Amino acid sequence: MLTLTLSVIIPLILANILHQAVVVKSNWCAFLAHPIDGGICLGGKRLFGSHKTWRGFIVVIVCTTLYSLLFGFCAGDSFTFMHDGIIASVGYMLGELPNSFLKRRLGIHEGASGRGLTGKIFAQLDHADSIVGASLMLYFFGAISYPPSILLTGAILGVLFHIAVTKILHHFHFR
Repeated sequence: MLTLTLSVIIPLILANILHQAVVVKSNWCAFLAHPIDGGICLGGKRLFGSHKTWRGFIVVIVCTTLYSLLFGFCAGDSFTFMHDGIIASVGYMLGELPNSFLKRRLGIHEGASGRGLTGKIFAQLDHADSIVGASLMLYFFGAISYPPSILLTGAILGVLFHIAVTKILHHFHFR
């Protein structure tokens, strides 16, 4: 469990904090801040919207990988940590896309969750979608064969960490 936390959750959180608090706020790597959907619309609505950019994908994946490598170096298993960092970060970023796609279909604006029951559901999905994506990728492609119970526990911890970090980022106006 500790290995999962160190090699996956903490590097993902650190990468996301760096992305939101530094990269986005300072418009660093602006040349990558282009929507991954390329502006393509389906039924008159964007596929994912302008908030899902190449910059986010690249920064989160690269930073998570580097943080995982650092943790792996300290733990004496750089390859496994780095491998799982790459796998988890790709899953993390891909995990956000179905939620964004669905929200655009329902007319929910980017960065919003919606109103009423729909808003409450999407507010929770916004915290869980990426963690579920990371967990699924680790289950299928991880260097370590994590038992489903460990992945589920890690996913629950990841969602709780995600909620806490999001609240902190909002409090300090980084998100």
